[in-house]
Amino acid sequence: MEKQSVNGGQFRVRESKEPIFARQIPRSVDVGLLKSWMTFCDQEHDVCERKNSLTGDEPCIRLIDVTEKRLVTASLHENYVALSYVWGNGLTGLVTKATEPKFRRKGGLSKDVVPSIVSDTMELVAELGLRYIWIDTACIIQDDDADKQRQLPIMDLIYSHAGLVIVADVINANSRLPRWKSDLDRGKPPLERICNILYTTGQRDLRSVMDQSLWNTRGWTLQESLLGRRKLVFTQTQVHWECCEEVWCEDKNLEFSMYRTLPTDEDSLVSRPKMHTSGNMSTQEFKLRAMAEYNYRAVAFAGRSFTNRNDAFWAFVGILRSIKHLFPKGYIWGLPYDNLDAALLWSTRDAVDHHYDHTIRHEDGIFRTCPIPSWCWISKGCQVKYKSCGDPLESLVTWHEPLRYGEEYRWMKCPESFVSQSPYFTAEIFPREKSSSKLFDYGLLHFTAQATKLKVSLAKNLIQITGWALVPAHIRLDSGRSVSVIMVPNDLFASEPEIVCEFIFLSKYHGAEATGPGKESHSQDNVLHTPKWRDKSRWNMMLIKWCTSSMGASYAERVAIGEVYEWAWEQMGKDSKNIILG
Repeated sequence: MEKQSVNGGQFRVRESKEPIFARQIPRSVDVGLLKSWMTFCDQEHDVCERKNSLTGDEPCIRLIDVTEKRLVTASLHENYVALSYVWGNGLTGLVTKATEPKFRRKGGLSKDVVPSIVSDTMELVAELGLRYIWIDTACIIQDDDADKQRQLPIMDLIYSHAGLVIVADVINANSRLPRWKSDLDRGKPPLERICNILYTTGQRDLRSVMDQSLWNTRGWTLQESLLGRRKLVFTQTQVHWECCEEVWCEDKNLEFSMYRTLPTDEDSLVSRPKMHTSGNMSTQEFKLRAMAEYNYRAVAFAGRSFTNRNDAFWAFVGILRSIKHLFPKGYIWGLPYDNLDAALLWSTRDAVDHHYDHTIRHEDGIFRTCPIPSWCWISKGCQVKYKSCGDPLESLVTWHEPLRYGEEYRWMKCPESFVSQSPYFTAEIFPREKSSSKLFDYGLLHFTAQATKLKVSLAKNLIQITGWALVPAHIRLDSGRSVSVIMVPNDLFASEPEIVCEFIFLSKYHGAEATGPGKESHSQDNVLHTPKWRDKSRWNMMLIKWCTSSMGASYAERVAIGEVYEWAWEQMGKDSKNIILG
């Protein structure tokens, strides 16, 4: 660890053999300890200060006033706490259009009317000497779609501007806040005296605890953990502090000393280092590193669960805003324009296309819903993975301006009822969001690409297998020779074990590999022997199917992603096609 100065002093590196002084964990958390953590961070950590990036034209939010126990209208400039937790199945929100007036009255949010996690957190915030807290169940009107669509797009701002984020490792909103006064059903960790020294068992690190928690499976919590500058994490065994500079916990007496306890993979919720750029970095290297940052967040987010799955896109929008400096051209359906060729190369183990929707507020104030396209991984609602970012990628398509919704509505796969409710389709029905006009686009991809038709056959030993979402299939030339294996939906072979499919070529990975018995350079008889190399370039291709919209327009949908080597690509017949990818 590098030495760092604080108030004229220096932190020194801890030797691995030096003991760590333990602190016996009391039955309930010591609020005084939590306050000392907050105070030290306030006074010593300049990086953790809230940076005022607000323009003064931010939307109003609701906060809970824990002193008067009621809802108040406030702004993001307030010093408030935000709670990150799990609702749980079957639970409904607290505040509705009917109950909001009652909850705005002093004492309206009393202990007997709010869920346990809300009540305990309100008590905690009051004892920390703070006054306001934001909790989704109380600060968003749960039966008001218009209010939801005003609040969901600013969730990232709510958590990034909070002075403190409290993370609760609970299974639902009726759970007690772990380690709080009302949660006294656990004993203290045992002590043992050896040679007049007391020893105790250390608790598990934060990451291993939270990786197995229900909290870590929920969609919104990734954004909340990434964007929260300072966090108090209440697990079932102890409370952890994490900020931009240091991490502390109840069972280790490490804070306020000459030792700097920096966040690591083991003792923080999110410890992914920020991408450092320099003037010496090439454009290609910058793109590779930027895409690696995007991939990390996409893979961490995909497959998380939502009470309302149509909230998924908004939950990822906040994460995208946090790395917008890496992608100056912005995003289309959450995929970066700057690296669009690489962003299309995702795959999944789930064949189900859930056709999730995303709601956008039109400039006339009306909220309209549009489907998430097949080439956006968020449409799958399951875990995804990306190919390696290590090899240089060459685009094989000619990109055209995307067909933004409203400009080319004919390709929208929408019901007639939607059309009848929106008769003025000559206007831009789905414009770019005003609040971030240079950041997010919604529409269909439009490009020219080479296309080919190839046979795709289910492996013989899998013909009798049913119930698999995805199955491996051979891509074959006209000669019958297999050139690659691709994972495709099982229902693709509903009628025949071999069918003809259309593929489009998207991009090409440039690479090489060593061949021969000596795959590394070596010296023999004072002669340097270098290995022979062969081209290992790979062509990325997308299996597509053709569809017709309710307006009669033809467009393609993504089915799967595969790749072939050069020798196979050279033997394929190819046509140039204009593709609308929906």
